[in-house]
Amino acid sequence: MEAPKTEVPAGVVVNKDDTEFTEEEKQRIEQALAETQQKNQVFLVTGEKGTTKAYEADAYTDGATVYFKDCHDGTYTITGPCTKVLVERCTNFKLQLDGHIKTETLEIWRCENAHLQINVPIKTLQADLSKKLSLVYKSKDIYGSLVWSGIYDLSLKVGDDVHESGYEQMKVEYPDINDQFDQFIVRYLNGTLTAEQIVRLKNGFPTTEREAKEFDEKQKANDAAMENYVRNLVKFAAPKLGIKDDRKRPKVGRNEPCPACSSGKKFKACCWNKYEN
Repeated sequence: MEAPKTEVPAGVVVNKDDTEFTEEEKQRIEQALAETQQKNQVFLVTGEKGTTKAYEADAYTDGATVYFKDCHDGTYTITGPCTKVLVERCTNFKLQLDGHIKTETLEIWRCENAHLQINVPIKTLQADLSKKLSLVYKSKDIYGSLVWSGIYDLSLKVGDDVHESGYEQMKVEYPDINDQFDQFIVRYLNGTLTAEQIVRLKNGFPTTEREAKEFDEKQKANDAAMENYVRNLVKFAAPKLGIKDDRKRPKVGRNEPCPACSSGKKFKACCWNKYEN
């Protein structure tokens, strides 16, 4: 049986014969991991219970990622700037964001009964595998989109707009979904918070059925317009291109509307040079 592959930081060489590391390699791995953690500047809050705390600017560097993990029955406020916010495996958890988040990104997963009060721009919020998740945005201008998977009992409030959903509700509309893998995105569509299932194109690009359909229709229209343009080009330029065409070339004056692309511009200021040259 082939030995499992071991993921190690870049620059660390693994023995080809087995997965055992030499002492030198172990030291290099530890050093690489330490450098990675220092570079990422993670401010970790973990294992707390029943804590109420506010983190101001002097609690960490403004380039840090603030990471809450395994915190229970706590209430936290972030007033200082940071790069990103992560929340993992927290229960009965309350978090208020008042400080600037540089990447405008927040991720939360495997939590239960979590309430997030968002008062600063968070344009990308990723939520996964959680129960009883409440997200409250102070206003519409600080909201972008919510991408979620496997959320049971989801409540989203953006300003005065309320959207309640979750895996069980989506399963009614999409019976074949899986709560471990299938994702949904909630955005404003025609002024209403709307959830759509995320699908993957053949090239792996994430989109929705609606967007894919709109793209296909637009592509067909573009293809038809290009075909019509080329036909007009050949019709007008056939003599100069040495193409035999029994049809008589329409006579179009230089100051008349362009007959090729229907731009409304004068022929001489639009496609005249393409036909003549």
